[in-house]
Amino acid sequence: RAVCIRLANPRMSLVDALVAGGFTFPTKIKRRQNKSDPLILDSDGVSLNQRRNQLSKRLWQATKKTDEHLHRIVHSQEKALSERRNLLITIKNNTEDVASICGIETDV
Repeated sequence: RAVCIRLANPRMSLVDALVAGGFTFPTKIKRRQNKSDPLILDSDGVSLNQRRNQLSKRLWQATKKTDEHLHRIVHSQEKALSERRNLLITIKNNTEDVASICGIETDV
């Protein structure tokens, strides 16, 4: 859920996305945990840094999948347009060939 929430709200901090996604941390937490800070754990005993890193990785993976999917869509649309263009050229050429055989002038 945190991934979906962050993708929908890119300006939201990772910590806020984690909390909105259902992870429970102590009430006073910083956006980043320093090495000198005491370890901040969620209700499952997983550190804040580990949750943030995992969320960052999943956001990166989701973005990469989306980019690849969009690339495939654009490529398939370009291919379809190219094929349609080739089909129209073929129809035009065939129409001109048939017309010339029949002695008909065309303005295709």
